[in-house]
Amino acid sequence: MSGGYYSPPVSLAGDDTTLYYWRYRPAGSESWTSPIALNVTVIASRICGDVDGSGRVNIADIVYGISNMFADGPPPLDRAGGDVDVSGAFDISDAIFMIAYVFTNGSAPACP
Repeated sequence: MSGGYYSPPVSLAGDDTTLYYWRYRPAGSESWTSPIALNVTVIASRICGDVDGSGRVNIADIVYGISNMFADGPPPLDRAGGDVDVSGAFDISDAIFMIAYVFTNGSAPACP
């Protein structure tokens, strides 16, 4: 493990619903952390703008994104896929972009 990243030795199945647990020991420490739970969500194919993971882009994605930005709603399943204006951030400009796309036939979302 280097830089906080870890690659499992085997690929996880696309329909894997197992709850995984892990612990780690920070560099220089002799103690391990308490177990941390991890649910794995596999995104089979990215659909730009599909922040709620429904498989299509619609008003639900706009509401989902705005809920995350302003009301502590859940984060997008694919944060980069929510950056539809390719600005490097998932923010209100992405919501405005999506509103134009969904309601006024604006430019199609792009993924970074």
